[in-house]
Amino acid sequence: MFSKNNAATSLTGFVPTQFWPVAECNRVAVQRVHASVNSLIVRLLAILAGCALAIQPPINARLRVALGNPFWASFVSFVVGAIGLAIVALIVRAPFPAFSGVVRETPWWVWTGGLFGVVYVAIALIVVPRIGATALLSLAVLGMMLAGIAIDQTGAFGIAVRHITPARILGVGSVVAGVVLISRF
Repeated sequence: MFSKNNAATSLTGFVPTQFWPVAECNRVAVQRVHASVNSLIVRLLAILAGCALAIQPPINARLRVALGNPFWASFVSFVVGAIGLAIVALIVRAPFPAFSGVVRETPWWVWTGGLFGVVYVAIALIVVPRIGATALLSLAVLGMMLAGIAIDQTGAFGIAVRHITPARILGVGSVVAGVVLISRF
């Protein structure tokens, strides 16, 4: 009368044979809920990352004042960030990568990602005292949108091609309008 069904056991353990279709529907429903929750969590994490990007420039600008130089302030910011990442990697017990094989097998440009962080932080340190955090971030978002569209359109850096659509152009136009409003007022 009772048999074990792998598709349904995660929900109900042993399921009576006549209820397998119901259990399967429940499994699908639970998977959809999990996907929605995961999608919401991912979006909330993205918002949190955006908040961190908004908080970082004024803090680094204050560090610039304290150290008297934007480049040393950037350096200190990256050292503190590297220490923070090392602590997180140790806490989550991330295995240490085997760099020897990876270095030979990856394109040279893969190793330059941190340099773009340096560019952002150094420019933000110089610009945020002059135009403010909101204008900096809105202009940075515009730059990200323009670069993102170019990267998506060409499939640069090995990502999947996502073509420019009228909706994407409208979205970028909306960002441009927002940047103009933020920068002027």
